[in-house]
Amino acid sequence: MDDAYLCNKFTMKGSYEEPGLAALAVDEILSISEKMGKSITISFYEIFQDHVYDLLDPKQQEVQILENGQGKIQLKGLSQVRYI
Repeated sequence: MDDAYLCNKFTMKGSYEEPGLAALAVDEILSISEKMGKSITISFYEIFQDHVYDLLDPKQQEVQILENGQGKIQLKGLSQVRYI
């Protein structure tokens, strides 16, 4: 892995002491949904070198990329978590 990738990954994920952009965005979305009394379903994935990885799966398995008849992209096997 090159330095640019590692720097970008840290910017997105961050650390426990300094949360990255992804953690801050998810925190804001969950906070808003809680204030509004709404539930949401989330998935978290990473695209790296034309491969998609499920970040909610502890094994970080690769997700299949499929295209339906209308040209819509679907990610088969991507985990979802419902937040109430």
